[in-house]
Amino acid sequence: MKVTPKAADGFVKRPDPAARAILVYGPDDGLVSERAKLLVRTVCPNLDDPFQLVQYTGAQLAADPARLTDEAREFSMMGRRVIWLRDVGNGQTAAFEQLLGDDKAEALVVAEAGDLNAKSSLRKLFEEARNAAALPCYADDNEAIAEVARSMLAEAGLKADGEALGYLVDHLGGDRLLTRRELEKLISYKGPGPATVTIEDCEAVVGDSAVTGLDDVVYATASGNFTGLDRALARVFLEGDPPVAVLRVAQKHFQKLHQAVASSGDARAMTKRLGVFYKREAEFVAQATRWTAPRLATALDLLTQAEIDCKSSNMPDEAICRHALLRIATAARSGRR
Repeated sequence: MKVTPKAADGFVKRPDPAARAILVYGPDDGLVSERAKLLVRTVCPNLDDPFQLVQYTGAQLAADPARLTDEAREFSMMGRRVIWLRDVGNGQTAAFEQLLGDDKAEALVVAEAGDLNAKSSLRKLFEEARNAAALPCYADDNEAIAEVARSMLAEAGLKADGEALGYLVDHLGGDRLLTRRELEKLISYKGPGPATVTIEDCEAVVGDSAVTGLDDVVYATASGNFTGLDRALARVFLEGDPPVAVLRVAQKHFQKLHQAVASSGDARAMTKRLGVFYKREAEFVAQATRWTAPRLATALDLLTQAEIDCKSSNMPDEAICRHALLRIATAARSGRR
């Protein structure tokens, strides 16, 4: 069965009982991991239980394809078992076909995968099978980011005022794993509630975090600031931000620039509509006057290809990311309207 992005959160809380195997896939690695963990916990709340939970990788499954069905058939005195697989791909489609065709396999199987296109044999199998489900995980939009922020803060007895929530939405980005990491810092800084989180609190923590470091990367790129780009990249890589996350933040920024340029209206007025942080407005407007819509489209193509290369080539991800951003920064320096 195919689960729509809109229905994904509800499905994670209450999985369809008919789905004995669930494929969690998409470009947002953090969200894939989070949703897979929630699905596993619907059957096995204790993730340290070796009798009820089995974990292994797609590579291990590829080495022993029959293992999946054999594991799913095993009975546990502690209750229904869960098999949690990570990093699966089209190469394991046959193993899952065998599983879904076996009536004696009773365990819940949760499989994590990366970004699978519509032609993926694995994705098609889970979407078309009556006893399986395919659950997509795409980058959070502003509404989803706001909901995650409200939920995490509420669990700590905190509540963000309107200005603070707007700041968080603009700065947390679309990757769920990075979003949660920054919110955890904010909660630790503020301390236990009840209390209200202000924009000053956000600026003190998130404003001095890797997220702002990512902003520094993309603004330096779009402005053609080689020195600033080199410094910002060194910082975010040192702090452990994945190159793919850097590329996604860059994509989001160049999409905003494209909207501003294509609108043919007042770029400064567009900054409000696009959610540009007020301290970055002047820089954003300057970039909007520097870039044209066709050149921005080319930059977005470069960023998309770099993300694909990070996931599929043998080159180091950091090198791929750096090369793409330097090419765009070079175009920013040489190009004028």
